[in-house]
Amino acid sequence: MDNFIYAIAISAQRRSLVKIASNGASTIVSDLPTTLTDLRAGDITEFGRYFVFTTTANTQWLEIDVDPSSANYGQIVNSGRASFGNLPVNCIRDVAYAPNAAQFYAVASFEPTFSALISFDPFSNTWSLVEPYGNLAGNNVWPAMYGADDGYVYASVEGTGEIFGFPTSGGRPTRLSQGPRERWVDGARCMFGGPVMAMYALPPPYTPF
Repeated sequence: MDNFIYAIAISAQRRSLVKIASNGASTIVSDLPTTLTDLRAGDITEFGRYFVFTTTANTQWLEIDVDPSSANYGQIVNSGRASFGNLPVNCIRDVAYAPNAAQFYAVASFEPTFSALISFDPFSNTWSLVEPYGNLAGNNVWPAMYGADDGYVYASVEGTGEIFGFPTSGGRPTRLSQGPRERWVDGARCMFGGPVMAMYALPPPYTPF
C-alpha cells in the first residue's frame, strides 16, 4: 500500500509497530500494549488492515490500521481470540493473505509429523480447515509464508528449507524450490507483486507432492 513492510518489534520493555523501508531502515509507527506476547505471524489486506496472530491453538489476533491516509493509522481497531477448535493442529508460525479469497492462510502443524492448510476469515474471525496433508516435509513447521493473488499461498518448511505452493481452494501442494534451512526465517512480499514463479530457481515442470 505504501511500499513499506510492517512488523511488530518486541523487547522486554516495549511492543512497537514498525515499518521497514526498502533500504532496511525502520521507523516506529506506534506503541502497543506491553501485555502482548508471542506475536509472530501477520500479513496485510488490500485495505490496509494488518492482522497479527499469536502462534498457539487459542490464537490471539489483532487488527491494526496501517493505511497511512486513515485517522486510525497505527492503532489497534479490533482484537479477539480464535481457537483452532477440533482442527488437527496445534500451532502456526506465519500467515499469508490471499486477496482473491479474502482470507488469511497458514500451513499449521502438529509437529513434527503433520501439516494442514487452514484459513482465517477476517470477517467472522474464525479458523477453518482447508486441506490436511499429513507428514509433508521437513519437521512440518512453516515459519515463512508469502501471499499472492494467483490462487496460491507459498511457504517454506523448517529443517529442509523447501518452498511449496499451496492452492487456496484445497488440494495437494507443489514443491517449487529450495530456500534457507535456518529456523528463524520469515516471509513477506507484495500480494500484487507480479508472478510468484519468478521468485524461484527450479525450472518447470513443477511436481505436485
